[in-house]
Amino acid sequence: MKTRLNLGFTIIEIIFSLAVFAVLFIAISSLMLTTLKVSQSAKYQYQATSLAQKRFEEIKASKTVETGLKNYECDEYKISEEIQAVEEYNGRVYKVIIKVSREEEVLDIIEGLKIIVP
Repeated sequence: MKTRLNLGFTIIEIIFSLAVFAVLFIAISSLMLTTLKVSQSAKYQYQATSLAQKRFEEIKASKTVETGLKNYECDEYKISEEIQAVEEYNGRVYKVIIKVSREEEVLDIIEGLKIIVP
């Protein structure tokens, strides 16, 4: 009696394995895409916070203060800086607000006080 060896795959097995592979590929690729978007967003947030903190420290360290609203750009970020005198302290205390945005989205806002010591 001769027996026949089945060494190959049937068409149904091949289609089923391709379907499983396609589902796994789509799931992994969407996970990678989401991870990339979150990573890019975190990068922009970190850079915006660093820019705002650096500028706030520069204002605090300066001996003079220019009140008013200033807007300028640094790389792809727009920085808005507002300095107002706090009237109760006769020009010795200033309120500082720094906003950093990218593509019309505000990424970071830092508010604080600058005190001038005589």
